[in-house]
Amino acid sequence: MENLEKIVLDKIDEMRDEIIKFHQQIIQIPSENPPGKYREVAKFTERKMNKIGLKTQIKRKNVIGELENGNGRTLIFNGHYDTVQAFKKWTKDPFGAEIEDGKIYGRGASDDKSCVTAEIFATQALIESGVNINGKLVVTAVGDEELGGLKGVKLLLSSGVINGDACLLGDAPPDFPFGYTGGTMFITFTINGKTGHGLGNPDMPPPYRNKYSGINTIEKMLKIMNFLVELNKEFLQVETKYPLMADSTNKISWINLAEIHGGTKISTVPDRCYLHCSVNLIPEQNTE
Repeated sequence: MENLEKIVLDKIDEMRDEIIKFHQQIIQIPSENPPGKYREVAKFTERKMNKIGLKTQIKRKNVIGELENGNGRTLIFNGHYDTVQAFKKWTKDPFGAEIEDGKIYGRGASDDKSCVTAEIFATQALIESGVNINGKLVVTAVGDEELGGLKGVKLLLSSGVINGDACLLGDAPPDFPFGYTGGTMFITFTINGKTGHGLGNPDMPPPYRNKYSGINTIEKMLKIMNFLVELNKEFLQVETKYPLMADSTNKISWINLAEIHGGTKISTVPDRCYLHCSVNLIPEQNTE
């Protein structure tokens, strides 16, 4: 076993330049989420999986490669190629994949195209080293992780496209504890009001207020936001009793006020306002 491990690791060392080149190329393909345009990166990933000998399919732009030999158990490799958006504070081209001081800089260089690169080349190393597996290896590169995974991993699992006995997930530091979590809940609050001219303040007392005065939805939303801020203080005091979560941020629950949108221009009363927030749940909590 030790000799086989050395053969595989030596093969990975031999592929160093190829690994770096592939990783630069996949970083250079924008796959920000939102907007979630994955066609090019999915095709690029599928071509590589085909090249190393995997049987592939694409489901909703999620790439699945399979290596099967025998009737043993199934191991899934999972990584995601969608990234958060590349904002303006970058000091380097976020899609340049520039190498400096032994590091590759780019959007997704770590989270999580590094995992996609790693799982593909780990599989290639196994194949080229002549390792005969007894079972199935499923290599997945998915999208939508940055927005919850509903169209990514969850879609593949719920539809039965993938199923396994164990999964290696590379999207975290090696010492990050995983256990039973309560999940994440996404909530959108919508308030509909009444538009009007900005000079007709809806809080004006009679006789200044009239039927043309608007209803300011941003002001109404402030009441909800203030309530959530206070509720979050209570959430932060609640800890899970599950020991696997002891050193994880998932040990506690919290509310994140993520986005607020309202109004169309400065001279009108906003007649609609949206608030998007996420809630991190611990195992003892549910969506109710």
